[in-house]
Amino acid sequence: NYARRRKIDLVYANTVAVAEEVEALSELALPMVWHIHEMPFVIQSFDGGQPFRNASRFACAYIAASEGVKHGLMADYAVPVQKIKLVSTFISPVENEVQTIKTNRESVRKELALPANAFVAGMCGTIGWRKGADLFITVAKHLATEFPDKVVYLLWIGAPENDSTQNQVDHDVQVAGLANRVRFIGVKSDSIRYLAALDVF
Repeated sequence: NYARRRKIDLVYANTVAVAEEVEALSELALPMVWHIHEMPFVIQSFDGGQPFRNASRFACAYIAASEGVKHGLMADYAVPVQKIKLVSTFISPVENEVQTIKTNRESVRKELALPANAFVAGMCGTIGWRKGADLFITVAKHLATEFPDKVVYLLWIGAPENDSTQNQVDHDVQVAGLANRVRFIGVKSDSIRYLAALDVF
């Protein structure tokens, strides 16, 4: 009803998670562009991929966020290559980038009380298995064991998939004895500042 009242001309869907909504909106007979960010494994996590299969025929065009996503759409879901446009995701560049990065690096390291000589590696994304949160802690433990004389910190920028996931990673960090060196700092609206603090992403 909302779409009919507003005289909408185009439906833009921004994730596979809205497959059921895409199918429901198909009765409006509007052109639909579907922006897919997810790889096949994640698409499968939504009821075995069936909602996406059911709705995929209604999209007149797809935007794939990466070459891997494009390949998955073609290989696993038979989306014709001519319906897919590859548009790589990105972070907009910052004006005066070199100076901005230096300023952000210094301010974030001070904010997080990181030693001046610290080597900082990091990750940005949802905290969960498919993003490698378990491997992140394993890498931190390996670095602490292999380079005991180095001051190494690991930062994760992003929210957990759910409370249970956060409890699991907090537990693993404690058991590994890395509470001081591995930090899950949550969602940051200005994440580019925190990325600037990293030596390795």
